[in-house]
Amino acid sequence: FFYNSDITKKRVEKSKIKKNIFPDIKHHCGQFYGYDLVAGETLYKKNNTSIFNELLNWLHKSVWTSEKIESKYIKDSCYKFYKEKTNSRLKLFFDKYPIINQELPVNGESVPSINSILELLPWNNLFNGIATFIHGDLQFDNIIGISKKKFKLLDWRPTFGDSKTIGDQYYDFAKLLGGLEINYDLVKKNKFSYDINKSKILLKIPTRKKSNNLINFFEKYLEKNNYDLKKVKILTGLIFLNMSPLHHEPFDKLLFFYGKYYLQKNLY
Repeated sequence: FFYNSDITKKRVEKSKIKKNIFPDIKHHCGQFYGYDLVAGETLYKKNNTSIFNELLNWLHKSVWTSEKIESKYIKDSCYKFYKEKTNSRLKLFFDKYPIINQELPVNGESVPSINSILELLPWNNLFNGIATFIHGDLQFDNIIGISKKKFKLLDWRPTFGDSKTIGDQYYDFAKLLGGLEINYDLVKKNKFSYDINKSKILLKIPTRKKSNNLINFFEKYLEKNNYDLKKVKILTGLIFLNMSPLHHEPFDKLLFFYGKYYLQKNLY
């Protein structure tokens, strides 16, 4: 169910473009769509480097198929999706919290204001996306492992900008990394904390011990295949910032301050 029936309609339309990667939509009416239960487990529940490697191979073969378009189109889409959306989402966050101390150290590290950080981002590089079909919210709660080499994707983003068929492959990379840095299934169980006082901010990030192994594996995978790891990390930080105003307190504040912290840590 979605409040906006147009989102539902576009999700259903996108699911028909690549029927083998999404559940088969059996019913669609207005704000609702439905499909049969997909047997399997999310990759938060069952995962290791071997399964993750099979997932990446499957994604390259079945999901991230290249699209031939003018480079200006993907640049314009990335500009709107990364820079303009970030600005609008930050406005929403500061509308919620017009007086919030941005200068406090985060987990013992000095972090400047978000405007200072954004001025240092390599925006032109971020706009040079790789035009492929993408999922758009590719974190492990949205990936069902049916077998070691077979997967189904849930809760897909209906569009990247205006397109159902074209997105930036780097965005899916960043979503994968973001879901390893913050295990979203643990967020739903409130296994995180945000603590602020007059002198510091302390964040307890919900993650698992095995997440570090998966992060290291993924980073090596990206570098081995000549992808820009720094770019993936910067987009991951932007994703945390963009998510922040869409969630309730205190997770919204954790996302904002961790997004700042993460960007600052990975800028250099």
